[in-house]
Amino acid sequence: MDAQPPPQVTPGPPAEPRARRPLWLRTLIGLGWTAWILMGSALWLPSNGRLERFVERTLQSQLGAADGNVEVSAITLDWTARSMTIGRVAYVAQREEFALQDLELRLGWSLTRGPFLEQAVALHGYMRVSEPLIRGIQATLGDAPTAPTPLDLTLIPALAIEDLKLEIETPEWGDMPLGVVRASLRKDSSGRPYLVGRMAPALEGDQGELLLEGSMETDGRLVFRSTARDLPLGSGFLPELPAFDWVRALYPQGRADLDADGHWAFGREALPHLDIRAVLRDGEVRLPWLANRPAHTLVDLGAVCSASFAPDREPSLWNRDAWRGRADLSARWKDTQIDGQVRFAGASTTDALAELFAHVEDAHLDEDLVELLGSAEWVEDLWESLALGGKLEAYVGLRTPTDWDPTRPETLERAVALVADGNASCAYVGGLNEDGSGERNYGFPLAITGVEGLVTHLVGPHLALPERLSLVGLKGRHSSGPVRANGSSHLVPLRMATASQEGEHQPRQFDLSIHASDLAVDDDLRAALGGLSGLDGCERLAEEFQPDGGRFDLKLELLKQTGQEKLSAGILVDVQEVDLTPEVIGIGLQATQGSLAILIDGRSDGGSVVSVDLHGDLAGCEDGVRVLGRSQNAPENSMVWWKVAASGVDLNGPLLRESLGRQSPDDLDALGLVGHVDLELHSVQASDSQTRAWLEIHSGEEPLRAEPPDLHGVVEAVAGRASLDLRWPAVGGPAGSDALASAQVAWRVAAFGQVPLTSSRVPLYVSAGGRPALPAQVVVSGAGLDLEASQVRENLALFMGPSPEGTAPSALAELEQAGTLDFSARLALPPPSGPEATDPSAPTLQLSVSTHLKRIGPPDAPILERVEGGGEYKGEVWTFDYLTAELAGSPVELSKVLLKPGSVGTWLKAQLSAQSLPIDEQHLQHFLDAQTLESLLGELGCSGEIQLDNTQLELTHQDDATIGMHLKGPVTLRDVTVRLGLPVVLHRAEDIALDLFYENGRVRAAAQVRDLDGEVAGRKLNETDLQVTYIEPRLTIEALDGRFEGGRLRSIALPGSARSGFFSLDLAEPYAFSLAGEMKDVEVSELLRGVFNSDFANRGKINADIQLRGRLSNLNGIRGAGRFRLTDSGLWAIPVFQVLFSQLGFESAAIFSRFDARFTVNQGKIDMNHIRLKSDLLSLVGKGTLDMKGNLDHSLEVNYSLLDRLGPITRVLYFIQSSLLRINVLGNLDRPEVAVKGLFSQFFSPAAEGQKLPLPPYSKRPRRF
Repeated sequence: MDAQPPPQVTPGPPAEPRARRPLWLRTLIGLGWTAWILMGSALWLPSNGRLERFVERTLQSQLGAADGNVEVSAITLDWTARSMTIGRVAYVAQREEFALQDLELRLGWSLTRGPFLEQAVALHGYMRVSEPLIRGIQATLGDAPTAPTPLDLTLIPALAIEDLKLEIETPEWGDMPLGVVRASLRKDSSGRPYLVGRMAPALEGDQGELLLEGSMETDGRLVFRSTARDLPLGSGFLPELPAFDWVRALYPQGRADLDADGHWAFGREALPHLDIRAVLRDGEVRLPWLANRPAHTLVDLGAVCSASFAPDREPSLWNRDAWRGRADLSARWKDTQIDGQVRFAGASTTDALAELFAHVEDAHLDEDLVELLGSAEWVEDLWESLALGGKLEAYVGLRTPTDWDPTRPETLERAVALVADGNASCAYVGGLNEDGSGERNYGFPLAITGVEGLVTHLVGPHLALPERLSLVGLKGRHSSGPVRANGSSHLVPLRMATASQEGEHQPRQFDLSIHASDLAVDDDLRAALGGLSGLDGCERLAEEFQPDGGRFDLKLELLKQTGQEKLSAGILVDVQEVDLTPEVIGIGLQATQGSLAILIDGRSDGGSVVSVDLHGDLAGCEDGVRVLGRSQNAPENSMVWWKVAASGVDLNGPLLRESLGRQSPDDLDALGLVGHVDLELHSVQASDSQTRAWLEIHSGEEPLRAEPPDLHGVVEAVAGRASLDLRWPAVGGPAGSDALASAQVAWRVAAFGQVPLTSSRVPLYVSAGGRPALPAQVVVSGAGLDLEASQVRENLALFMGPSPEGTAPSALAELEQAGTLDFSARLALPPPSGPEATDPSAPTLQLSVSTHLKRIGPPDAPILERVEGGGEYKGEVWTFDYLTAELAGSPVELSKVLLKPGSVGTWLKAQLSAQSLPIDEQHLQHFLDAQTLESLLGELGCSGEIQLDNTQLELTHQDDATIGMHLKGPVTLRDVTVRLGLPVVLHRAEDIALDLFYENGRVRAAAQVRDLDGEVAGRKLNETDLQVTYIEPRLTIEALDGRFEGGRLRSIALPGSARSGFFSLDLAEPYAFSLAGEMKDVEVSELLRGVFNSDFANRGKINADIQLRGRLSNLNGIRGAGRFRLTDSGLWAIPVFQVLFSQLGFESAAIFSRFDARFTVNQGKIDMNHIRLKSDLLSLVGKGTLDMKGNLDHSLEVNYSLLDRLGPITRVLYFIQSSLLRINVLGNLDRPEVAVKGLFSQFFSPAAEGQKLPLPPYSKRPRRF
């Protein structure tokens, strides 16, 4: 060994006496003593291998708990040279880990030390740096103290190795040769050990050499250093292992300088500490992907590398945390300078084994950069889809995981970052459309300059989607405003895909977001919009809206995930002051603002949605037009919806005239509308249903004005809404100019306004509608229509139309009316003729009115006043459910009213109700003719109240052009008085069945009275039933039967008549009458009450009947007959009987048990031809007369009851008695005179002749008497 000793090193502090020797030194001393012992024993030990086994056991005992074994062979002793040679000594664990061959041990002797090992030299050796070897070394340390202990350097023998082959075990790559070491440990002049040697690396051609030097320190450490200069680097520098083939493919070249420092505490540590620094210069690396290009090599490759190794308590050569390394790199490719850095193990920022970073400050965005980045698929896609230009800053990173397989370099974690700082430009052309067309038609190729931001490409093999391309915070400017973009693409590249992930199942995820502001709408922008034609819903985006001028704000989002057949997209366009002509409405909008949104679902069951919200100006629209829309397309179905809203549209402007009114311009003219309206047009088209569109028009802030040319007057303040609903049965919707003609149309109108009249303004409401194949309905309503206004009368006449020839005039025209009407007219129009028409009937009209009439009839004699109620007109009939009115100030109610104006016969039917109608001229003048009314109120003196309860009223047209009336139904009379010869009072008669006719100026009536309660001449008549008929002029009472003052009063049939008539009277000259009635069991006291007043003198019951005929105008002409019977009666209160009884001397004690009489009436006299008054004592029998003046002339005989029992001689005795005693009654009813004549008259005292005052005259008779 010709290496020179290192420079003199300043000695350390003196060793403390008797310091503990380290294990390695004790082992060497032990070998020396062993050698002496062996040499001493060699004289008697035979050569049978026992020596080798002894040495093995001795060395094995020093290894402690190590897993390996020590092998020793061929020991030779040389006493003359004081040496021992061991042919081979080795440590074997998994395999041979360490071996020395031809190891010569030379022994020495001193008085102080005794025998010792002076020198150890090995000619050959092998060491495999492996985990078993390290564990073996660690086992020999045992519990050796970790703190340094003083070491006597003089005890260290000289050591040398001539040829030690080194290899290192790697976990992934197997055993890697390092080179051959030749080194020795000597002592300098001061006795301090120092290390010198060389190492020939395992390079091709044995190029290069590393110098080794070092020294032993008193703390037991070997401090060493290795240097190498100008080491040639190339492919031969790499181990001959397949794991480095990818590096050899780079054909690396260059030269390097190496400096390494370390120290190894042999007694305390199993591995040394290392600090390594290397400088690479003049390097080159050939890029395999540029092999066929002229410029395919990185030149001027330089690097400054540093690394360190610091084992911990559990030493391992491959412990990542024990290593730290870093290298700063630089290179040049063409004119592009590349800088980089490598961080290894503990120096890396993550848990990776190594990290590589490269930086290009000015990377020109051209084909050269694509070449430099390997023309990878992602690079080409990026370049072609973004159309990059200019220059930017580029970063490239690689990361080697701890478990990386070098045979698969594609699994390295790597990253590329392109940083734009404002010097780059791009235009998103988009990727290739996967429909096989090869077109790029889902991009937005608008030129962007001054791009700033970050583009990254990452490969993380441990991720579910290992490859990722991202656009982070990109921003730039187009010709008129800023642009921002973000996006990413995640996928499993084909080089890393499994069999199940190839083809259409290749996992991927793509998203891109672009925001552009203030895009000027010009040819460039329209061309950029055409770049989106590959997306559903965007095929004709520019053609559908024809944008021009103004600006757009655009937000574009693209997305695609694994399994999607197409690209998903979201496009939002903010429109600012742009002129548009939406194809759906065909109308140009100026200065349009709003938004356009397109959403596309690229899944197999997805679709696309287009939403529109725009507002623009249009000629003839004060507030512009708003367009809303939504189009949805899906595999199973699709739907398109549009809404167009216009405000302040001129009714005579181009929008309605040219667009909506082109089908029927005459209809717009017929309405005569002037003003502005708001309109909304809706359209819906679905793939699985009918196509539908509907239009709504409503008045704006200012009301409209209507001047229909066919009507008299103007409608002001018109406001309302009209709608039109169109349906197309055929799938596909309308087509061509015949779209409206082929549609099923439903329409509706609702409007209100005011009709100005002379004294008021009438609110008017119109509602109309129609549906396919059904009659159209038109409803016109108004409130407060003044019937006295000439406009109203003219329009009502126009509405009602003239009466047909030969028919009666309308009752509404006959009757003068004043007041107002609220009306609602419903007109049903037949559907248009055609195959869909099902009802060919004529139009029908239904009119509803609510009356508020002040009067019906002339002002001086109104028929009804304050008429209130509602009714309907259907066809030719008016119906009123309920009407209230006043008849001469009395409330009346009319219900179920049927009115037929112009009817030939009955034109009014109603049920009439009134709680109280006084019987007077004002209330009855419209029900009775003047003559009947005069007779009823004048001659009969009728008064009282009438109550009508739903009494049927009918009015008819008569032949004499007058109005006929029929009144039928229940009538109640209360407190009615009438003079029918005798005063009659009806307190109450309920539910009278009245049937009254007023025809051609005459009245006829019939009434059925039940349970009448009243009085006749002050006598009570109750529980009475009767029938009343009136056939002008005769009033007839029939079938009378009732209770009368304790008895009954009945009617009897007149001779020659089958009916039981009671009383009849002509209410006209000569007032003919008839009477036929009977009384049964009537109380005399009640009957004579008020005539002959006495509570005790007038008793008994009376039965009588009477039949009279005649004329009230000629009392003397009255004829009749009758009879009566009075029983159990005292007649003292009657003046005639008072005088009679006084003459007979009976005074008030006379009681007649029966009084019978028959009479006839003729020539003004009542002839009583049979009178018989009977008592227990005597009877009066005779006859007499009573004339109309009340004069009496009666002659009576006195009969006695005793004589009546004598049988045949009774007549003889009465003849004699009549000549002896006879009674005459003379005078009148008021002052009767009774004269007793005959032989015995002297025995009866005559009546006292007192002073008689003149009687008052009779009251004046009515005209009929």
